[in-house]
Amino acid sequence: MAIPESHKKERLHSAYIRAIIAHAEQVLVVDSEGDYGIDGIVRQIQHDTSTNKYSPTGNVFDFQLKATITCDRNKMNEVVYSLDSNAHYRFSQWQGIIPSVLIVYDMPDDIQNCVIQDTEKLAMQGCCYWKFMDSDVLKKKTVNIPSNQIFNADAVNYILSYHGQELRRLRNVSSS
Repeated sequence: MAIPESHKKERLHSAYIRAIIAHAEQVLVVDSEGDYGIDGIVRQIQHDTSTNKYSPTGNVFDFQLKATITCDRNKMNEVVYSLDSNAHYRFSQWQGIIPSVLIVYDMPDDIQNCVIQDTEKLAMQGCCYWKFMDSDVLKKKTVNIPSNQIFNADAVNYILSYHGQELRRLRNVSSS
């Protein structure tokens, strides 16, 4: 193996979410300046059809990626992910108003089976799930994610829209 398995997992996870965010027609900003617990930012983009110009809306969310082959399911069919002490500490220190989202990539047991490629398609096996990281979630180191909270294009746009509305409400600013 040319790179450590942990690096391969990170790169596969990154490729997965890059594809999803592009499919959602939003912008990914990768945070590559040190390891401070935030792996990237998603920015919402709008298209003004009258001028044919694109611009950011100001709606954003920060995220941390976790790739694993050890996700379990509980009796309610939730994805169960245990935060390591470092990730738990970083999330618990979050003080910003920008939402922080955990994105867990539940990979196949054999990561060699993550990518399937032939002349017709490039496909990734496994599934990403997402969870808002708030104080209620952080009371424990184990995060339970409803199995229907799949990180897909609809989820990206939901997170951006929901938090954009909440932040505008807090700032008493109307959306146009």
